[in-house]
Amino acid sequence: MTFAETLVAAFLLAFAGAGHCVGMCGAVSINVSLAVPEARRRGNLALARWQLLFASGRIVSYLVLGVLVAAGGEALMSQLPGGQRLPWLLAAAVMVLIGLFLLGRELGIRLLEKAGLVIWRRLQPLLRHLMPVTSAPRALLVGLVWGLMPCGLVYSALALAAVSGSPVQGALVMLVFGAVTVVPVAGVGMLGTRFNMARSPWLRRAGALLAFLFAAWLFWHALGPAGHGHHSAPSPQNGASAMPHSHHH
Repeated sequence: MTFAETLVAAFLLAFAGAGHCVGMCGAVSINVSLAVPEARRRGNLALARWQLLFASGRIVSYLVLGVLVAAGGEALMSQLPGGQRLPWLLAAAVMVLIGLFLLGRELGIRLLEKAGLVIWRRLQPLLRHLMPVTSAPRALLVGLVWGLMPCGLVYSALALAAVSGSPVQGALVMLVFGAVTVVPVAGVGMLGTRFNMARSPWLRRAGALLAFLFAAWLFWHALGPAGHGHHSAPSPQNGASAMPHSHHH
């Protein structure tokens, strides 16, 4: 896969998983909004600034994770049979689980997200110590901790970052992924309980259909001709052998 295709996959992953973002992070987004006394007094316009700070901290966490997994992921994947396909297969499997989550079948995605609960239980008390949110640095710290919350969608994006090619490219993959999640997550935090569309059955079904379609695209890329990795240029020897030989009489 080319790096451009990986960036597109990260974008579509976040877009197709927006319903999961709302379901997973919606409550956190509302709670951190309520923890900003200044925003509660001044309304949604002020709250938008605070939500942007929370999102910035969360994306910084994603960038750091992207750098870390990309630093070791490429070497690890190259040692495994079919290793270059694994991140795409993992991303596809996660999208299937997200589609099922949106249809009310939560067990699969919850089991995947349990992998990060050990670390999250140690970090969660930090959020309580940062409340109420009374300054920009504190809001950024809340976002940093929030970015480490267990999330199957994030794990899937990190799998793509792992084979992006370099730590810088791994960070860019996570930047694209994180940027797309800002609107749905911040939107819930700003609109709060008025964001009823996220709970509507037709919207959840539409999100599930989008997730399944994207999963099919990922499976096709992983298992079809496009999933064979980068095509290496023919060597001079191979090129020479492929040339027709002229016969001298």
